[in-house]
Amino acid sequence: MLENSKVIDRSEDCGNGYGWSIIQWLDDFCYGDCYEIAVLKDGQICYDSGLTTDVVRGDWNTVNEICKKIMEINPDRLSS
Repeated sequence: MLENSKVIDRSEDCGNGYGWSIIQWLDDFCYGDCYEIAVLKDGQICYDSGLTTDVVRGDWNTVNEICKKIMEINPDRLSS
């Protein structure tokens, strides 16, 4: 974890095997938007969830929308 960020929310599994990790950038001048979210599968970043192919930076509304979509992922979805 970089010293200019902090974890503000983490869910290993929201009931379907997927979760998220949200960090807040403390110096958003350097990084654009002030939040970053990653989709998690088995506690690791999942790059093939169908929602994202990497971490996503954005405002709180963007992060909140991705969290809602993560909760809607079908638990039978095949992912690595």
